[in-house]
Amino acid sequence: AALFGTGIALAASGHASSAPPQWLTRPAILVHGVAVAYWIGALAPLAVLLRRGEPGIPKIVRRFSDIAVPAVAALAATGAVLAWLQVRHPAALLATAYGRILTAKLVLVVALLALAAINRSRLTPALGRGGAAERRLAASVVAELVLATSILGLVGLWRFTPPPRAFPAESPAERPAVAHLHASQA
Repeated sequence: AALFGTGIALAASGHASSAPPQWLTRPAILVHGVAVAYWIGALAPLAVLLRRGEPGIPKIVRRFSDIAVPAVAALAATGAVLAWLQVRHPAALLATAYGRILTAKLVLVVALLALAAINRSRLTPALGRGGAAERRLAASVVAELVLATSILGLVGLWRFTPPPRAFPAESPAERPAVAHLHASQA
């Protein structure tokens, strides 16, 4: 219920929720928000459980990871759709403040995904075999949490800049005609 509530709250507010077409943006934001809340919301508890050496941690981490894979896939798919709807033109990624924030976010997301992939492929299978796997995975999960917090901080900056889709059309064919008449007969 909390995950769904997070998605609903995000889908009801902000730049992306007001982007046309509403039939696409609102459900995309809802799914994006739920996936983010699941992934980021689980990181701190996972780190605590790993540091404590809780019994059953391999099963807990595998269960989280099994759900995280489709959640991250949904996150990536909805993120791509929302980015396209907001930015429209690749040049806007560097030409607008919104696009530069999105570009920085994507760089951090790639780093986060790389770290998560290492956790899933190397560190998670080593759990329960003894050794320092739990400690290494706990440290890696904390690093994921730091990256995720940085991403959320960047996303918060969008509040101060409109998305490129909100700007008037740039091509001469799409611009409205404007004439300034300065003669006394006008």
